[in-house]
Order: sequence, then structure tokens, then C-alpha cells
Amino acid sequence: MEKILGSFVSADGRWRVQAVRDGNRSWYRILRDGVTFADGLMRGEAERVLRVDAALHLADLTEEG
Repeated sequence: MEKILGSFVSADGRWRVQAVRDGNRSWYRILRDGVTFADGLMRGEAERVLRVDAALHLADLTEEG
């Protein structure tokens, strides 16, 4: 069963990164405007997608409570 371990959002709310786990697997999912943009990413891949497609870095995002 899939579990969201944490979620981080851009200042404008358009981009969201979720840390996801399902059993022994863990990965990142990126959403843009609430729609899945990329899924099943390792950390480096998630960082690259944010940098190239959103001009953001993980450090630019704020953890959602």
C-alpha cells in the first residue's frame, strides 16, 4: 500500500514533490498544478526534473504540514 512520507511545495503552490513508499520501494513523485508530472523518480532524477522543468531546487520548496 502506497504511503506519502512527506510533501514539499513551491512558494507559488504550483509544484509539489512527494516522498512515497510502498513496501520496500521508495521514490519521489512530482505534481504540477495538482496533476502528476513525473513519478517513480530517484532523488537525483527528481532534482533534475525540478531544475529543468520548474527552475527550482529541492531547497526552494517548503515542507507541508
